[in-house]
Amino acid sequence: MPTAFRPTTLEHLLAIEEIRLLVLSYSYFVDGGDGDIVSLFTEDGVWDSSDNGHPKLTGWSELSRLFGDREGRELRRQSGNRLNHVVLSPLITDLDEHEGHGVCTYAGQVLFNGRSYVVQEAGRYHDHYVRTPDGWRFRSRVLEHVFPSRSQELSLLTSEESLGRSWP
Repeated sequence: MPTAFRPTTLEHLLAIEEIRLLVLSYSYFVDGGDGDIVSLFTEDGVWDSSDNGHPKLTGWSELSRLFGDREGRELRRQSGNRLNHVVLSPLITDLDEHEGHGVCTYAGQVLFNGRSYVVQEAGRYHDHYVRTPDGWRFRSRVLEHVFPSRSQELSLLTSEESLGRSWP
């Protein structure tokens, strides 16, 4: 298990908070929130999901093809595709004035419009952060799939079924 970095200065605490906001912004944007995912990475940034058979992408151009722009993500959302993932705050393992490393645990579900199943997976992001003139950015984000992608059939529940009882 990685050892947590122990902040000793106010600058450390501010950097950790800015990195936490970077991680939360990524999750919000990926899940369909309004924002530019690619701008959260350095120009040569890496997103690597290759342990699950997905691509390893490097640079803004390749990242844009995966994540799309705001309009493309809005069209996917309007088509009924839904992504939701929960990401814990990063455990910062190393930090100095210019860069840091951290690990975040995540669980995600994807519902593709017209499909009778949801795709689920869980794992960890192994992050390398760098401070840029525009703030902290991802130099790399490497996914470790603890529970690789799998599907689960869906059946909609009634209100009573979802609550375990009828509601007054």
